[in-house]
Amino acid sequence: VTILSLKNDLTPSHLNRLEKSLQLQAHRGPDAKSIWANSKVALGHNRLSIIDLSSSANQPFYNEDLGLTIVFNGEIYNYLSLKKELKSLGYHFITTSDTEVLLAAFRHYGKTICEHLIGMFAFVIYDHQNQSVFAARDRFGEKPFFYIHTDEEFLFASELGALAELYTRALTINQSAVVDLMENMFINPHHSIYSEVSIFPQGSYRDWE
Repeated sequence: VTILSLKNDLTPSHLNRLEKSLQLQAHRGPDAKSIWANSKVALGHNRLSIIDLSSSANQPFYNEDLGLTIVFNGEIYNYLSLKKELKSLGYHFITTSDTEVLLAAFRHYGKTICEHLIGMFAFVIYDHQNQSVFAARDRFGEKPFFYIHTDEEFLFASELGALAELYTRALTINQSAVVDLMENMFINPHHSIYSEVSIFPQGSYRDWE
């Protein structure tokens, strides 16, 4: 769950919304819950431990040497080969998680990182030095990634209910989605049931500075 303020004016009210949002999707990650925030971005995460079970791999995951913080949903299947390559290039690791490898890979490859990843993922990375935000989703769209864009902020979440909690106004039904349900018994994956909610395109990325 992420709140990106386009005006660098995050307040305790934003963090309260984020906390409630995490509570709504606690079933997605019962092992740990945490929030990291500054005036520009607030990152929240419910963790389901799969690879590295230690608390050192909890998210939002911050690597001081790299100057990066990440929230990541998914699994990187080729993280071991990536880790070996990155180690040979001088990168050091303190956990056995694929999350830490993902951060090092982003620092090394930058915006082309997705070309080097095999797996299912949706993630948001904050670069402390540049104060920039990078978001990406895997090419098959296996991991859900919803967002709302207003003049003041971008809101991201893995579930519609959590996203609705972040939004300060009421959501309205998308009539095109209703037609989809009536005619095809499913909603076109390019839009959601709510008019205000967009679906982050599969196999894509976006960055903000």
